[in-house]
Order: sequence, then C-alpha cells, then structure tokens
Amino acid sequence: MLQVIFLIADKTDKPIYEAMQLFTSNPAKAIDIFGDRGSLELGKRADAIAVHRDGVVPCLTATICQGRRVS
Repeated sequence: MLQVIFLIADKTDKPIYEAMQLFTSNPAKAIDIFGDRGSLELGKRADAIAVHRDGVVPCLTATICQGRRVS
C-alpha cells in the first residue's frame, strides 16, 4: 500500500500528504479512532513511518510507534 500512496499522488498531481489521507486520517475517522490516531497531533499516539523514495519503489527506512523508533 505504500507504493500506492505515491502512485495516487503522481497520477492525480496531488501532494503526498493529500494522497496519504486516503490511508491515514480517512480510515481513522471511518472507524471512529481519529481521536488518538490518523494524524500527527499533540496528544495522539505518534505512529509514523519514514520512507525513502528513489523514483522506483518507496522503501521504508524507519518505524515510529507511540513516539519511539522501533525499527
């Protein structure tokens, strides 16, 4: 699904943060957990990933869970 975020952004000429909402805040709102997940805001879980994009396939470089790097 990570690659799909970049494909959507490329095909629609939208910024990556707008394409990401399809996989982050929108689903969190749909299942009523947006209060603590789905976006990076003060007081939320702070789950995130870091990605390197070389133009071919995006590569996960770090995983942050509850504000702490786990990989």
